[in-house]
Amino acid sequence: MVALTENAVIAIRRVFETAETPPAGLRIMAEEGGCSGVRYKMGLDFQILDSDAVFQVDGITVLVDAESQPILDGAKVDFVDNLDGSGFVIDNPKAKSGCGSCHSQTC
Repeated sequence: MVALTENAVIAIRRVFETAETPPAGLRIMAEEGGCSGVRYKMGLDFQILDSDAVFQVDGITVLVDAESQPILDGAKVDFVDNLDGSGFVIDNPKAKSGCGSCHSQTC
């Protein structure tokens, strides 16, 4: 399961509210690549697939495809807003190494 911080929940709700069509949920995917050995993708999705893991976090439906489930299990999504910019950050303890000294990636 993927955890969402309070800041992530607030930001995701804002995105859901501005969508022209109500989404089925927030899709989070992981694939090989990137500096930590894993590259992440997030976005609104309008279809739930039979193979998706579907769960609720603070009223937000989160969708994770079958291939991403073992990689993302235990990951935490945060939303940061600072002088360097703003965006979603995924902290994954299963990442092989991090960009620098961390195990996270901004999406």
